[in-house]
Amino acid sequence: MPDVVMLAIAFVMIIAGSQYFMNAVEWLGRHLKLSESATGSLLAAIGTAMPETLVPIVAIFVAGGAQAKDVGTGGILGAPFMLSTLAMLVIAGALWAFRKRRFTTSLEFDVASAESDLKFFLGAYALAFGVALLPESVRWARWLVAAALIPLYGLYMRRLLTQPAAPSEDELGPLHIINHLPTRLHLQEGWPHNPGLGSILAQVALAMALLIGGADLFVQAVEGIGSALGIAPLVLSLIITPVATELPEVLNSGFWIRRRKDTLAFGNVSGAMVFQSAFPVTIGILFTDWALSLRPGDATFLPALSCVLALLSGAMLLFLVRRFDSLHFTHLLASGSLYLVFVVAVVLTMAGVLPGAPVAE
Repeated sequence: MPDVVMLAIAFVMIIAGSQYFMNAVEWLGRHLKLSESATGSLLAAIGTAMPETLVPIVAIFVAGGAQAKDVGTGGILGAPFMLSTLAMLVIAGALWAFRKRRFTTSLEFDVASAESDLKFFLGAYALAFGVALLPESVRWARWLVAAALIPLYGLYMRRLLTQPAAPSEDELGPLHIINHLPTRLHLQEGWPHNPGLGSILAQVALAMALLIGGADLFVQAVEGIGSALGIAPLVLSLIITPVATELPEVLNSGFWIRRRKDTLAFGNVSGAMVFQSAFPVTIGILFTDWALSLRPGDATFLPALSCVLALLSGAMLLFLVRRFDSLHFTHLLASGSLYLVFVVAVVLTMAGVLPGAPVAE
């Protein structure tokens, strides 16, 4: 199948999956009596983080080999980088696109939840990045960090799950999986507007199948293009692969911004940043070399640069949230612009302007 056709099919699958997932996760949060922060930062974030989490897991444990581990490492590092930079550009675009509908170009969310997400991300990812810079002789420090990250994420989950859910006056749309059935097949009156847990979980499963299948097709098509252009696997997995696998978070956030559900919109991304800084990073520390260098010319300089930019973006967002109790369109643009810094660095390196051109063998 031609790569362009694969890309088109993948995009349709991801769009459909995002719509189904967004609708189902809102119903699941309502059914479980969770706060909007928990629904966005936990349920939505973990669910939509699955595609980009599966890519490095498959690369490391199934494919094997040095190149596959490079792809896995790049995927692990690329996800937090894309979420903290490129996703912010897309959220800024959604704010601008729906400014007349929303009457504002600022995100108005649960500030305490956003601040907590960003602080956890900065702490966990800084630890993981720091041990990647250490020499092999202090390998024990990597094991110590790996042993701490998952329990820390457990504490983060506990905080979200124990938050009281505020009464919601917003009427949820019908559950899609039921609403799209002919009326004669409905088991009870008003079923789409009052679904049971089984129906909600069935739609979650359908949405995840569409998201993961679409992301896999997208990655295959884009990697085919990348190979034809001679881009090295590590750089490809840092720049291109996460663009495909982060689409669910980005699209869901855009849809929620349109409906003025800003806590869900930002929590979907910030919660995914937290998840990516804990679970996949632990896999990387335990099962890959997990060694980076900030010295230009080294093979791992660009991945290390992506970590620095992700942390810088997260710190910038945290400062702005504390300062303004919201995030304006221009704040998100400033944070997202760090993605363009990385792209320029990659282009200059591949052109030979910077040392250590990352080309495929």
